[in-house]
Amino acid sequence: QGLGPSNQHRPSIPSCPLDIAAQNLLGDKFYNFLDFMVKKCIKTLRTSPADRHIFYMTTFAKLSAMITRAQNDPRHTQIAILCGLLLYQQTQLSGSQHLAYLGIFVFGAVILQGLFTLLFRIPRFDPRSPLISSLSLCLLARCDSYLFAGLLVVITIGSKFLIRIQNAHVFNPTNLGIVALLLLSDQVWIAPGQWGSGILLAGLLASLGLLVGSQTARSDVPLIFLGTYSGGLFLLALYLGDPWSIPFRRLQSGSLLIFTFFMISDPKTIPNARAARIAFASGVALLALLLQYNWIDPLTNGLFYALTLGSLSVPLFNHFFKATPYQWKPNSGPHHEKTTPRLTPAAQH
Repeated sequence: QGLGPSNQHRPSIPSCPLDIAAQNLLGDKFYNFLDFMVKKCIKTLRTSPADRHIFYMTTFAKLSAMITRAQNDPRHTQIAILCGLLLYQQTQLSGSQHLAYLGIFVFGAVILQGLFTLLFRIPRFDPRSPLISSLSLCLLARCDSYLFAGLLVVITIGSKFLIRIQNAHVFNPTNLGIVALLLLSDQVWIAPGQWGSGILLAGLLASLGLLVGSQTARSDVPLIFLGTYSGGLFLLALYLGDPWSIPFRRLQSGSLLIFTFFMISDPKTIPNARAARIAFASGVALLALLLQYNWIDPLTNGLFYALTLGSLSVPLFNHFFKATPYQWKPNSGPHHEKTTPRLTPAAQH
């Protein structure tokens, strides 16, 4: 309390050789940020659960932004955010994933990606794609069998290499794996309410997803999808005479927001042209509403079925609406739609 304003912002001074090495490795700004976060964590552990949740989510956003600026690759941001959400799920939420299934999803996906890389003679192994797919499985999928967990990984990773049109994989890998196992067995399911329905948590998840979407020049897809889907929910509530709290509660589902900002916005499995992306996102939203809220045979997981069916239209959109295919590369942004980079075998997967 006796420190003046000038001393409150004084940089942290390493006090041991390990601290000095860490500061030299990370740089002054990143070291001081981590030092501040460690001290903040100690204070946060003594506060209420709501305050801890706010701190965890805002910290994930800050760390992901710093990683992206340092690495200039939006996939690093995706991995950082998904890891943060998984940590939040395992430590703060009920219904966390068993560690054995986490290992099957993550290590199985990376190993299988490596095997396919060798089989198809791709020059360079890139672990980022299987990490993103496997972390998404950890967040959304639940299994009662190790066998089906392994099969889920095989379908997820194998679909990227085996189901291809116009030299690109057709389906979002994670979505196809989940849908295939939902149809084959009752030992795989999605827990739609596991992330809670707090407005604050929903807003934070949405902002994290928008961070990724804007960096891949595909932020239009989640916004159009969510706008169409939410509009349909409110119109349905108006038609049925339901209170507005019902569509609001449905929109606060964590699985809906993860699907919106981390699955349907995958730049490798959506149309290349902006007009086609608008039609695609709107069509998937309307189909999801029809599957979930029809009066004949409503499907609880209609979102995932709608994306699988909608993905079949992507090759047609790309055929009639010509545009440069998206390619993962540093400094991804809007200029990718104006340039025509040469695709390499490694980038195609």
